[in-house]
Amino acid sequence: ARYRKPAFLGCRIPDHTPFTKRADGFRQGLQTLGIDIDDDAFHWFESKTRVQHIRRLIQQTEHLAEGDYDSVFFYSDEHVDFVYEILSERHAIPDAFGLVTMASTGESTRHKPRISALSHADAQVAAVLVDMIPRVAQNDPTVPKTTLVKPSRVNGATLRKL
Repeated sequence: ARYRKPAFLGCRIPDHTPFTKRADGFRQGLQTLGIDIDDDAFHWFESKTRVQHIRRLIQQTEHLAEGDYDSVFFYSDEHVDFVYEILSERHAIPDAFGLVTMASTGESTRHKPRISALSHADAQVAAVLVDMIPRVAQNDPTVPKTTLVKPSRVNGATLRKL
């Protein structure tokens, strides 16, 4: 059975487009599956220092774990070990609760068990850049300001099989 009550956990950085785009893509992806998600399912934290970042990440993860969600998309795999440990204290992963992250730092693939993740689509980004660079150099006005690429899935042990 599918997870039906997903949440998003992310760090909010003013004027930092990638994390906002991840949240938007998460919402849009769920909508295409017929799963509505309201703003309360988006758990954001902000920080100014590394220590504050970890404290707020832990606080938001604990808050999320106490909710009635059955899965979470974590914006990055940096510090995913904290997220996994907190969630697994309260939920059976992957049977009762799913966890998926972005494969950013490699922590998701080094974690035991391996964390299910989405890649950064580095090869696709490189292909787009190879195409765009000559166009930018020629001041081509048709070069888009933003180009989105579809990530690939990195299989892990934190999502149940459908």
